[in-house]
Parts: sequence; C-alpha cells; structure tokens
Amino acid sequence: MSKFKNTSSDRLIYYIILFILTLFLVIIFSILYFDIQPPKLCIFNKYTNLYCPGCGGSRAIKSMINGEFLKSLYYNASILPSFIFSVIYTISHTISILSSNKIKAMRFYPIYVYICIFVILTQCLIKNIFLLFNIRLL
Repeated sequence: MSKFKNTSSDRLIYYIILFILTLFLVIIFSILYFDIQPPKLCIFNKYTNLYCPGCGGSRAIKSMINGEFLKSLYYNASILPSFIFSVIYTISHTISILSSNKIKAMRFYPIYVYICIFVILTQCLIKNIFLLFNIRLL
C-alpha cells in the first residue's frame, strides 16, 4: 500500500512541477517577446533595507534565458539548479508515463527542498552581511 502512496504523491508533484514549468515558459516568452524588465522595487528591501531571500530572482531568470549561467547563479543561486532539476524530473516522469511505467521515473525526496531552502537562506545571509559593510551586491 505504501508503494501506491509514493507513486500517487510523486505523480502529484509531477503535475505541480509541470504546471510551474509551463508558467515559467510563459514568463520566458513574455520576457523575450515583450522585453519585460525585472521590477526595480522590492517592498522587503524598501522597508528593511535588507535583501530578501528572493532578491535577484528576476535577474537570475533573465540571465539564465540569455545563457549567462554564472551570472544567474550570482543573482540567485537557487533558480538555475531548481530549473534543471524540474526539467529532469518532468522529463523522467513523462517518459515513465509514456512507457506505461516500464521505465522508472526519478523519485522526489524532501531533501531536495531542504537543500534549496539552505541555498536560498545562505545566499541571503551572505548578501546581507556584505550589505552591512555598505557593499551592494544587487
């Protein structure tokens, strides 16, 4: 019975990630086609004068779209790895579905989320430490 629960939860995660990737593609199309610029105002930064954990996310996505992967990691270190993971996860599940589960799909483990949260918080902390010394990284 536990095997069925894992399979159904993995399938739910697959559909969620597929939905997010679709939204991401719409954002990419909008940025490329309409030349949308990242927002200049961060409410968290405005009121606290600190970088929020998501600061640099829009710039990271734009850099990733332009093929500037190191710049993307500099702006927000979680965007590029999360995108790569999501694409691999989605492709593996799509192949598994198309092969009627003859080919096993990548499993989702909570450690993936914990690593992402750790990266986001660590980068936020480092950027804010630099900010204390009046060194603006973004």
